[in-house]
Amino acid sequence: MQTKHLKLLVVALTFLPVASIFAAVAKLDLTSQGVLSATVDGRQLLKPGTPSVGAFLDVAAKQPLKSPKPVTSCDPSAGTIATTYDWGTMNLKLQPVENGLRFDFCITNTSNETISRLHVNLGSIPGFDEKTKGFFIANGFSSPLLATATDANGTVVLTAAKNSKPMEISFRNGKDNKTKEFQLETRIVLGGDAVAIDNVQLSRPLAAGATDSFSVDLLMGAAGTEPSALAKDLIDSYRQANPAQLKWEDRRPVLRLFFGGGLPKDQATANIKDPGSIKMPEPDQKFREHVLKRFAATVETVKAANAQGVILWDLEGETYPHATTYIGDPQLIRVLNPQMDLVIDDAMKIFKDAGIPTGITLRPSQVVYDAEKNSAKHKHEGYDPFEQLDAKVAYAKKRWGCTIFYVDTNFFWRPYGPEKKWESAKLAPEMWKKLLAKYPDTLFIPEFASIADYPYVAGYGEADMGDYGTSSLIRSIWPDAFRVIVIEDADAYEQYDRFVAAVRGKNSLMTYSFDPQGKNTVALQRIYKEAELLEKGEPAGIKTADKAKLLSNLTSPDLATRFFSASHLADLGDPSNAPTLLAKASDANEDWIVRRQAVRAFEKIPYPDAVPVFIGFVTDPKTMLYAAASKALLSQGSAVVEAVMGIIETQKDLRPEMMDTFGQILVNLKAADQVPRLVAIYSAIPEKASQLNSRKRSIINTLGGLGNTAAEPLLLEAFENPAQIGPATTALYKIDSTEGKARAKAALDKAIAENNKDMQTTLRDAMRKGQN
Repeated sequence: MQTKHLKLLVVALTFLPVASIFAAVAKLDLTSQGVLSATVDGRQLLKPGTPSVGAFLDVAAKQPLKSPKPVTSCDPSAGTIATTYDWGTMNLKLQPVENGLRFDFCITNTSNETISRLHVNLGSIPGFDEKTKGFFIANGFSSPLLATATDANGTVVLTAAKNSKPMEISFRNGKDNKTKEFQLETRIVLGGDAVAIDNVQLSRPLAAGATDSFSVDLLMGAAGTEPSALAKDLIDSYRQANPAQLKWEDRRPVLRLFFGGGLPKDQATANIKDPGSIKMPEPDQKFREHVLKRFAATVETVKAANAQGVILWDLEGETYPHATTYIGDPQLIRVLNPQMDLVIDDAMKIFKDAGIPTGITLRPSQVVYDAEKNSAKHKHEGYDPFEQLDAKVAYAKKRWGCTIFYVDTNFFWRPYGPEKKWESAKLAPEMWKKLLAKYPDTLFIPEFASIADYPYVAGYGEADMGDYGTSSLIRSIWPDAFRVIVIEDADAYEQYDRFVAAVRGKNSLMTYSFDPQGKNTVALQRIYKEAELLEKGEPAGIKTADKAKLLSNLTSPDLATRFFSASHLADLGDPSNAPTLLAKASDANEDWIVRRQAVRAFEKIPYPDAVPVFIGFVTDPKTMLYAAASKALLSQGSAVVEAVMGIIETQKDLRPEMMDTFGQILVNLKAADQVPRLVAIYSAIPEKASQLNSRKRSIINTLGGLGNTAAEPLLLEAFENPAQIGPATTALYKIDSTEGKARAKAALDKAIAENNKDMQTTLRDAMRKGQN
């Protein structure tokens, strides 16, 4: 019998630009056997297949109820699919919508038992690979019900705007069993016992004879399409339901101040065990002078960085190891760090007199005595996280007037379900809403912020973990949402452009408050200065200026004129400009951000005279132009390789970070022929001081990056040295050494057998880095 098909072409009949109309075309192909496929604007949205449902009686079950012969019927003209399983039925109506398809499900439990969870698969989406970004898992409690995936060719989103019950939607990346090609799998989970946020589970049981209905939209956009543009209706309704409450206009840097210290563990534990018996010690004058000096120095750093305030991270000391370290309770300073308690009021007055807002670290738990371990622990049972934070905020405000709080480990542990299984989850957005309503003049910075938290908080981020801004999805919902991003674990000059972009994106940067002339303090000055210039825009006439005018502008007394003129000259890539730009880059009296633009010009201009100058920038830390110079050197030809190798061979006191920089230059220049010389340099380094071992590690990293198998014998030798086993493993994986991989796997098996957790972590991390 000839297969019947339904082919629907839907065009949004609105007054849209031509590009939007074409993007709004959805095409559905549905056979009488229930095989569904779809395209959007010529790209395949769904591979041919039939949506399916798996039912589970037990929330912990790994296999769904058996239904060996589900029966599927279809009415192509109506766009409906009906599937009967042994446990129930699935009725699905399909409707093309702008940019994709709507799936209206009605699932009925015809069995005699309650179904605890359902897994729904809409089908597979081809054309996405392992580099696809997104795969956001959404549950409607910590985020809107919006899952996203984006690659170079397009964007796909899954939404459930009208759902009113617990649900989880996501995309999963995998391979087709037959073709072995990468694809996305849609995944919808109804019910189960997963914890969405603190005190909320995704339970959605389907009783015998009951029916559950829900709708989801699967939408696709062209390359460069923001997920929020595809899900505009959902975004708009979510914003209306969750309006921004945080009013915090100041986006200047936030500094953080650490002291460490605290009582010895035995004394601290005794105090936690019996706080009523604590006797405050006599003041330690030396400690007092040290603290007051640190606070006074921090005032100078705040001024230098133009910071908006300071967070005191560890006033309770750091007596206990991770994960107890940061106590987050100002009421326990006298218990765990009494000398600090004796001086902190006078120290805080230094900030107050200087007009500097302050804050501290909080945690939603209560630190109590752990009898089993004779130590201290963070306890959650019997406490309410809001009440914990509320009490600590009130204390800090009353005693010191604090207005900025970092909230460490903003998770709460509690028992769930009939079995009272202990699980953790992020604090609920409603808790932040309640806290902000009580303290509207306060900024809360939780360590782990969910999307739904951003109307009330600024999320914490760390650049070394890839946090360089607030996601476009969050900003599409709340345009003024922001993060506070720690910069010190990523090189501020290597990531300079990303930090400038973060500031322009209304985020705030954070770093240590140690030194007003410190590397990161000065970097903050430059980052914020450049961001401000870029936000103000070019002075009149620069955009239309010819080359001669731009060159003459480099002597203007106006910083913006010099900066933007240097930037345009850098983009021109004209070799005739090289002498003037090199002179500008070398001018120690010129503003740093202008010098950097001049250096950037040589990414497009090969100029032999620049090589020794830029090598000097890399070796001279005072210029802080090493990152820009390293990048510019990549365009200067083979002379760079010889210059770099000469320095590595002759300057045996190079700092490890400088060795790393030169090594990366060799890797970027693909100087694999230099491996024998690097091996010889490595072999000549004695096994002595830690800095020498660091030098060896840098060479190992370079050998791995160069990918030349000629390095294998040395790397295998280094693998046997416990001090070098980590980098050697990574390098052996990068050069694809069969012997090296075998040794690493054998070493990991041995570490597992011996329960050597440190070695397991070292080897696993090294293997992962080598495979990336």
